Amino acid sequence: MSIAAIYSRSLIVNIATVISGFVTSVLLARMLDPTGRGEVAALLFIASLTSSLASVAISPQAIIKYISDLNNRQFLRSVDTLVLILSCSTIIIAPIIYIALGSEIEVSPILGIPIVLCIASCQVLNNGFAAIARARGQFDFVTLSIGFSSIVYLVLILLVFHSDQPSAWVVTSVSLPPVFMSAVGLIAIAKGNFRWRQLEIKSCLSYARQFIPISLISLSISSIDRALLLDQSTLRELGFYVVAASLTAPMLIAVETIVQISFVEVAATRSRTHAVPLAMRRFRLGQAFIILMGVGLLLLGPAIITLCFGTDYREAIPIFWWLLAATSMKSLSNLLDHSIRGLGQTNWALGSMVAGAGVMCIMGFALIPGSGAIGAAQASFLAALTSLLVLLVAWRYLFHIRWPEFSVLNHTNALEIADALRRARSSGK
Repeated sequence: MSIAAIYSRSLIVNIATVISGFVTSVLLARMLDPTGRGEVAALLFIASLTSSLASVAISPQAIIKYISDLNNRQFLRSVDTLVLILSCSTIIIAPIIYIALGSEIEVSPILGIPIVLCIASCQVLNNGFAAIARARGQFDFVTLSIGFSSIVYLVLILLVFHSDQPSAWVVTSVSLPPVFMSAVGLIAIAKGNFRWRQLEIKSCLSYARQFIPISLISLSISSIDRALLLDQSTLRELGFYVVAASLTAPMLIAVETIVQISFVEVAATRSRTHAVPLAMRRFRLGQAFIILMGVGLLLLGPAIITLCFGTDYREAIPIFWWLLAATSMKSLSNLLDHSIRGLGQTNWALGSMVAGAGVMCIMGFALIPGSGAIGAAQASFLAALTSLLVLLVAWRYLFHIRWPEFSVLNHTNALEIADALRRARSSGK
C-alpha cells in the first residue's frame, strides 16, 4: 500500500487526535491556574520520563529485525519479554525519578508515586507493542488506538471539568484509564507473536545490552528540557511551557505518520539505489507539511493562546515562538533520522542524538536559570537544529545528496510534492 493511501486513511484519526488533544489542553488550562497546570504537567512528565526508555529502545531496531526475517519468532519473543520487564521495572524507576525531580510538587509521594508508576507501566506496554504492530504493518490499528485513548481522555477531563476545584492528583489520575485501555488493545493484537510460556529471557537481556545505550542518549535529548525546567525553575514556568507546547504538538502528530511509514518502506527496500531516493521523497513530503502547518501556527498561535487558554497564559506566547521553531527542526530531524536508521547507518543517527543532547545540556544549564521557560525553549531549538545539521551532513557524505535535493522549495521537488498530494486526494475519494 502506498504512503498516500495509508496517510489518507489515518488522516481522519490524526485530525480527531489533534482536536481532542487541543481541547483537553484548553480545559486543563481553564480548570487550573498556571501553577496547577504545571503541577499536572510535572506528574505526567515524570511518568513519561519513566516510560520513555522502552519506546526508544525497541522501535527502530525491532522493525528492522522483523522486516529482515519475517519468521524470526524468537526475536519477537525477546522484544515482547523486554517490554514486559521494562514495564515491571517502573516499580524501581518511578520512585527514583519522582524523588529527584518532584521536590516542588505538592502532591504527597504516597499518592503521587503510585499513579505515576501505573501510568508509566501502561505507557511502556503501549510503546513496545505499538512498535511490533507497526512492524507487522498495522498502522491503522496503532493510529486508532492513539486516537481512541485521546478521545476517552477528553471525555474524562470534561467530567472532571464540572467538579469544584479538582486537585492536580485527580486530574493526573484521569489519564490512567485511557492509556490502560490502549495497552490492553495493543497486547491483544500482539499476542499472536508469542506464547506467554515461551518468553526468551536470555536473548532479551542480550538485546537490551545492545540498544539501551542508544536509548539513554535519545531519552536525554527528548526529555532534558522539561527535566531541567522542572529542576531549575518553577511549576508556573512549566505551566506556560506545556501550554505553548500543546500548540506545536499537531505538527509532530501530522509528520509522525510519514516518519513511521517512510522508515518501514526504506528498511524494506533491499536496493540502496532505490531506498535513498525514496527517503528523499518522503523527507520533502514531510517538509511540505511542516511548512504549511508552521505558517498557519505562526499566524494564529498568539490569538489562540489568548482566546482559548485565557489571559493568564499570555506569557506563553514568546515561549511558543521558540517551540514552534524547535518543533519544525525536530520534525525534519525525525524524518532524516528514521530513514538513515532504515538504511542501517545507526552510528550517524546516534551521533546526531549525542550532538543534540550535548547542546541541550550546555544551553539548558546556561539559559534556564535566568530565562526560565523561554530559556528551555531556546535550548530545545538549538539542540534540534544541531541534530538536523548533523543528519544533513551525514546524508550528503554517505549518499552524495546535493543540497537542492533536500529542499521542497526546489522547482522540480515542488512539482513532485504536488503530484503526490494529488494522488493522496484521489486515493481518498
